[in-house]
Amino acid sequence: MIDDDQNPQHSAGNEQQGPTPSAGPTPAPDAPPPDVPGKTFPPSFGEPSPLQPASFASPWPAPAIPFDLNVPWSWSDLSVFLLFYFACTTIFSLVIVFATAAAMHIGIKTMIDGHGVLFISLSIVAQALASLSSIFYLRMLVYARSPGGAPQSAEGPWQVLGWRRLGEKTSRASTVFKYVASGVGLAYAVSFVSEFVGQRRKVPFEDLFQSRQTILMLMAFGILLAPVVEEMMFRGFLYPVVARRFGVAVGILTTGILFGAFHAMQLWGAWEQIALLAVVGIVLTWVRARSHTILASYIIHVAYNSTLFAGVLLATNGLRKIPVGN
Repeated sequence: MIDDDQNPQHSAGNEQQGPTPSAGPTPAPDAPPPDVPGKTFPPSFGEPSPLQPASFASPWPAPAIPFDLNVPWSWSDLSVFLLFYFACTTIFSLVIVFATAAAMHIGIKTMIDGHGVLFISLSIVAQALASLSSIFYLRMLVYARSPGGAPQSAEGPWQVLGWRRLGEKTSRASTVFKYVASGVGLAYAVSFVSEFVGQRRKVPFEDLFQSRQTILMLMAFGILLAPVVEEMMFRGFLYPVVARRFGVAVGILTTGILFGAFHAMQLWGAWEQIALLAVVGIVLTWVRARSHTILASYIIHVAYNSTLFAGVLLATNGLRKIPVGN
């Protein structure tokens, strides 16, 4: 006797019969789980749920990054650039000073003690070369960090570094005048406060004001080149990374404080003056954050430095009374 399970005819008959009505349709392998009364199955993360609006699909939506903070470099790039800048400054200074001393057949100590004006002039030239190298480095970094050698956005490399047009609704002339007036006013305010803050003491920066030659070189560097490279370094390169990670307020404060610390060697010992420069850096960074361009902070920076050097011209009677301390 053969059991029904082993009977070929019985098996064939069962195959001809359709699925029992209570079994229901067989779900496909990739189909979602069937509806079960009293129970809902959550959708995958990031997918809209049939029970809630699509705007609440992800419980932690990624915040949108402002366009002026969406830069292709990172913290590691900041560290590498810092090393690059100080390496360039050191190498250019050593090469220029040693080459000049060798050409003049004198020692380094003799140059510093007996040719102070020449040594200061060479130091300014080395600083200018390091600044130009830094500008070139930052521009090349935009290409290196962008796919295909071009920025990810529709902006060019200079725009990515912060050099955008002034977006004010007023005329361009009135906007530029507003920023120039702000720079002049900031210089007067800092000069006024510095008369009442701290004690008057000699700082290393005053050693640069020894002759008409060094003052003119310093004025050219401080008005034409220093604002460009400092705005690119701090407001164009550093600020977006800090603000993107910790917020705009922290980015403004951090960038301003580091701007003051950057000038600490020039004003070593005059801590109140360093603190005032940090305040200047905070104001410049606030302007950059508000306008979304370093062009605004650059105009204020140039006006600020120009006003201070105009004060030097007045204090020296048109560079006839040198050094300033006299």
